[in-house]
Amino acid sequence: MRKEVTQMTKEVEQNPKEAIASKLLQIGMEIELVADSTGLTRAEVMDIQRDVQ
Repeated sequence: MRKEVTQMTKEVEQNPKEAIASKLLQIGMEIELVADSTGLTRAEVMDIQRDVQ
Protein backbone atom coordinates (compact mmCIF):
# COMPACT_ATOMS: atom_id res chain seq x y z
CA MET A 1 0.00 0.00 0.00
CA ARG A 2 2.78 2.41 0.90
CA LYS A 3 4.49 1.78 -2.44
CA GLU A 4 1.25 2.52 -4.31
CA VAL A 5 0.81 5.83 -2.48
CA THR A 6 4.40 6.79 -3.23
CA GLN A 7 3.92 5.96 -6.91
CA MET A 8 0.69 7.97 -7.09
CA THR A 9 2.40 10.93 -5.43
CA LYS A 10 5.22 10.83 -7.97
CA GLU A 11 2.73 10.73 -10.85
CA VAL A 12 0.86 13.74 -9.51
CA GLU A 13 4.10 15.69 -9.03
CA GLN A 14 5.36 14.84 -12.53
CA ASN A 15 2.07 15.22 -14.41
CA PRO A 16 -0.35 17.22 -12.28
CA LYS A 17 -2.74 18.08 -15.12
CA GLU A 18 -2.96 14.48 -16.24
CA ALA A 19 -3.46 13.23 -12.70
CA ILE A 20 -6.25 15.73 -12.09
CA ALA A 21 -7.86 14.85 -15.42
CA SER A 22 -7.73 11.17 -14.54
CA LYS A 23 -9.49 11.76 -11.23
CA LEU A 24 -12.14 13.96 -12.85
CA LEU A 25 -12.83 11.32 -15.47
CA GLN A 26 -13.08 8.64 -12.79
CA ILE A 27 -15.86 10.57 -11.07
CA GLY A 28 -17.70 10.94 -14.36
CA MET A 29 -16.92 14.47 -15.51
CA GLU A 30 -17.40 15.04 -19.24
CA ILE A 31 -14.37 15.25 -21.52
CA GLU A 32 -14.98 18.86 -22.52
CA LEU A 33 -15.24 19.97 -18.90
CA VAL A 34 -12.06 18.11 -17.99
CA ALA A 35 -10.23 19.73 -20.89
CA ASP A 36 -11.48 23.20 -19.91
CA SER A 37 -10.64 22.62 -16.25
CA THR A 38 -7.11 21.33 -16.79
CA GLY A 39 -5.96 23.17 -19.90
CA LEU A 40 -5.36 19.87 -21.68
CA THR A 41 -6.58 19.34 -25.22
CA ARG A 42 -9.64 17.22 -25.89
CA ALA A 43 -7.36 14.62 -27.53
CA GLU A 44 -5.12 14.47 -24.46
CA VAL A 45 -8.12 13.97 -22.20
CA MET A 46 -9.45 11.24 -24.47
CA ASP A 47 -6.08 9.45 -24.25
CA ILE A 48 -6.23 9.65 -20.47
CA GLN A 49 -9.80 8.36 -20.51
CA ARG A 50 -8.65 5.24 -22.42
CA ASP A 51 -6.14 4.56 -19.64
CA VAL A 52 -8.80 5.05 -16.95
CA GLN A 53 -11.15 2.49 -18.49
